[in-house]
Amino acid sequence: MKKAGAQYLPPTDQNGKPKYDIEVLEGIKKHFFDLLSGRKLENLITNAANKAGEVFQNFRHFLLFKNSLRLTIKLVFFSFQD
Repeated sequence: MKKAGAQYLPPTDQNGKPKYDIEVLEGIKKHFFDLLSGRKLENLITNAANKAGEVFQNFRHFLLFKNSLRLTIKLVFFSFQD
């Protein structure tokens, strides 16, 4: 049984060198390269701007619909009053 607070040591081979999964290391390396090169940040900013534009466009359509509905109700229900 391990003691509480013991540090984790990665598995090692016969020479005492730690074993690592090459695919995992390549994925980590690619991830950090993308972060350092700014591609991921640029994509994040672009996607956020596109989403904000879509939300604004949907809200604008909602306002147009709401105002049209309000005008229709006024015309239908209040135009027959003397």
